[in-house]
Parts: sequence; structure tokens; C-alpha cells
Amino acid sequence: MAKVPVKKTTISKDKALPKEPTVGSAKSVSAVTKAGPSKAAAEPGAAVSDKAVAKRWGKDLTAGGWAALPNVIINNAAELGLTPLDMSIILKLASHWWERNTAPHPSKAGMAQAIGVDERTIQRRITALCNKGYLERNPRSSTKGGSLTNAYSLKGLIKAARPLALAEKARLEAKRMESSSRAKAAKKSGS
Repeated sequence: MAKVPVKKTTISKDKALPKEPTVGSAKSVSAVTKAGPSKAAAEPGAAVSDKAVAKRWGKDLTAGGWAALPNVIINNAAELGLTPLDMSIILKLASHWWERNTAPHPSKAGMAQAIGVDERTIQRRITALCNKGYLERNPRSSTKGGSLTNAYSLKGLIKAARPLALAEKARLEAKRMESSSRAKAAKKSGS
């Protein structure tokens, strides 16, 4: 098996890891704009608030938090070479990405239990995701000695999904322009 390069990080409990792009959760509502449900539902890519998510899923389900994952990753999982298990791991990481400046760092045992697979299966899939360049595993250690759970950067996945997102954005914009042109033509012919 190929060795996966890792970046070692030593942190104290109150020191943040390197900056990461924001992924929403109930714990990071300040990072999520207060767009409101109508805008969020109307426009793909519009930011959403806790209230909008609670209206869709119910307060009981969202009280424990929620995770945001861009549709481009969900809709293009196969094109990105992501298996259903990879998607479950990515969703689990997203559910632990509470702050922009703090990389998610759930334990492999916790991920395995939540997903319903063996811890060794999680280790193998994380290694595969690292080999694809989608994840970067950053070992953490306590300032008092000893190891902590790894932190995971999703920068590689974001970079890989960006061209797909830009293509989808262009497709939606072309569709909007075509629809607008048809509406103007219909209005003009109806005058």
C-alpha cells in the first residue's frame, strides 16, 4: 500500500488549525448568512439559515446540528470517483466542520460506528481519499504529549469539484438567460 503524505500539527485545545473553507452546521450559524427560506429555496447556491433548515427537516431533527454539503459534490459523486461509503465519510466530516478555522477531526472509531462499518474500513477509505488528493490527513498531538484524533482538510475535494461547480453555474445562467429571452419574446409578441 502506498504511503500517504501527512502534515503533523501540534496544537493546544484553544489554538485553531489552519483556515478551511466554510461548511455550515448549526454550530456555525454566524458563518451562514441569514438569507431566509424563500431565497434559499429559490436559488441554488443561496446561503441558508438554521430556521430555513429547521422548517424543512423539523426542529427535533435539526436541534442536534446539521451539515451542509454542496450539491455539486452530491450530484457528481460518480464523476468524482466517490463511492457511497466515501460520501458517508465526507458527510460525517462535514458534520464535524463547525468553524471555518478548525478542520474537522472526528475519530475513525466514531465514524465507523456512525456509518456502520469496521474502523479498518474507514481507515482504508480515508487512505483512498487521501491518495485521490481529496483529503489531507493532519495528525494532531496534545501539548501535554500523546496523540489526538487526526484533522482532515477537504481542500482537495473542493478543488476537484470547483470546475464541475463552475460548469453547473454556467449551465444554470444560460438556462436563466434563455428563459428570460423567451419571456421577453412572448411579452413582445403579446403586445
